[in-house]
Amino acid sequence: MVVAKCKKCGKEFPSPIQFDFLSFQTATIGNNSAQCPHCKKITNISKANLEFK
Repeated sequence: MVVAKCKKCGKEFPSPIQFDFLSFQTATIGNNSAQCPHCKKITNISKANLEFK
């Protein structure tokens, strides 16, 4: 599963963008956004704040 880290509160949540491990390693991801379920703020999502777990 791919998790995102909110840039506002720092908590992790399941990314709305999901990949298998190989696709995640090779994907170019940037300029996306999602609402954090913890703080309810909109946070930018890029590969820098995504992690495959």
